[in-house]
Amino acid sequence: MTKTKAPANPFYVALVIVGMVFFVTACAYGVMAFRAIRLGPVTAEQNPQPLLVFMAEHGEELMAGELVLLILVTVDAFSTDSYWNRSTQASSRGVHQQSVDDHVTNNPVMPEVAPASVPPAADANEP
Repeated sequence: MTKTKAPANPFYVALVIVGMVFFVTACAYGVMAFRAIRLGPVTAEQNPQPLLVFMAEHGEELMAGELVLLILVTVDAFSTDSYWNRSTQASSRGVHQQSVDDHVTNNPVMPEVAPASVPPAADANEP
């Protein structure tokens, strides 16, 4: 019996990538905001760093766009999850169907229970 590897939902892969990009962007935006508050805008402008200048100019739009993309990829991943699980189950069903049928046949859902035996009542008149 060979086991086939289930194909991964490609939207989960995209979700991890977009999530990491959003994390890095949020960290860069946080560093830019922290430096602007702590050092003041004059000091930041005297010693500009290209990433921080870019984040100051385009950081809000970039984070908003990445957040929208993150939401879309999340919705796509969840909405197509049943499709990818169904195709995985269909491909593995042929291999494992016999063992599933045997398990269901040998292990019924509701086993029959024998009625409880009731001991005869003791006669109150006997000593």
